[in-house]
Amino acid sequence: MKLILLQDIQNIGKKGEIKDVSDGFAMNFLLPQKKAVLATTKNVQNIKAEEKVIAKKVEVKVAVYQKIKNTLQQQTLIFAGKTSDKGHLFQAIKIADIIKATKKNFNINLEEKWFVDFIALKDLGKHQVWLQLPDNNRVLILVKIEAI
Repeated sequence: MKLILLQDIQNIGKKGEIKDVSDGFAMNFLLPQKKAVLATTKNVQNIKAEEKVIAKKVEVKVAVYQKIKNTLQQQTLIFAGKTSDKGHLFQAIKIADIIKATKKNFNINLEEKWFVDFIALKDLGKHQVWLQLPDNNRVLILVKIEAI
């Protein structure tokens, strides 16, 4: 019996694949548990349409990540704050501050989980901040901290 798998099934196949399985396995396990549907012409067309929609969403996300990379690569964010005599900020620059600055300056929304090994910035000068985007691109943002 030909079925379209609705989820990954070990030793059978992955979601969206059309597989030929025994009638008993299909009738007693896959169909009642809604892990597969019959591979009718209509169902096959629906699956192909869903795959096109998913591919389009992935394409849009990749374009967004590429835009983020191209916009932020080698950009410098400048922060100013009150400092002690030794040149340490009284209030450290945190991830939230960098996210807010990129939103304000470049209209780009970053996520906290994209920051790689970030430690709050407390010293004056230039610092490197690395982002790991979901498409595995790494982006370097330069942060410059000045005294008020």
